[in-house]
Amino acid sequence: MDTTAKCICFIGPPASGKGTIASNIKEHFGIQIISPGEVFKHVRKQNAELGEIVREALKDGGYAPDSLTNDIVFHAIDELKQVCDAFNEKTIVMLDGFPRNIAQLESLEERYEICAFVHLDAPYEHLLKAAINRRNCVTCKKVFSAVNPPRRKGFTFYEIDRASDEITLLNDPTEAKNKENLAISFPKCNCLRGSVPDEGEQCASIDGEIAWETRWDDTAEFYEKRYDTYISITQPIIDAIRERPTYRRFEILTKPDDVEAVEKWLAAILGEY
Repeated sequence: MDTTAKCICFIGPPASGKGTIASNIKEHFGIQIISPGEVFKHVRKQNAELGEIVREALKDGGYAPDSLTNDIVFHAIDELKQVCDAFNEKTIVMLDGFPRNIAQLESLEERYEICAFVHLDAPYEHLLKAAINRRNCVTCKKVFSAVNPPRRKGFTFYEIDRASDEITLLNDPTEAKNKENLAISFPKCNCLRGSVPDEGEQCASIDGEIAWETRWDDTAEFYEKRYDTYISITQPIIDAIRERPTYRRFEILTKPDDVEAVEKWLAAILGEY
């Protein structure tokens, strides 16, 4: 069995849906995701020195240093490969937003095999609107849009028997025999929370207020900086790989067909492995 780690690279401008679509692919194919952006969030919280380096690089819409980014991504791939090798399974991983420049691409190809480049793109106006209206559930971090925020009418109510874990669907929360057993789920969030969770530990409260958060960099002014960085530093990757059979561009306008098109193409690619 070929033990070389295989990578699927998701490349595209900010707010093009790389993380969201990669998450859908993960559910469909069971492939793990490595996101430098998510790792850097953790680094900034856990390591003050490295966190300051990352903050300085990102504050004007730039990228973290190649050496740091490569180390984090390659370490994560190698750790995943060790687990897969232990179970005699192939290592295939999705890279959400990596590589970000030609040097990172070259370093990645020196160590691993890239089996697919998924280029997600959309008109600038669409991307800007998606960015400034992007919100995250404070609990599960699922992304949704403030343009059409979820409300109480979208809730599904349940009563959970704590002894048997039996779940009963309710038409209305007033039907609950014991309000302490009331739980709520939400079509765009999928969290299931009790009626009296700790503060901030629910996707939506009983009165329909949304517990969401906004990314600090999702402003019109900052998005322009991030987009300019992408065009000047990351776009050259597209120019370099455009003619490869493992490259495919998808215009993403957040329709179900968009995700399905990516899944179908990747299914054909992965069938070779």
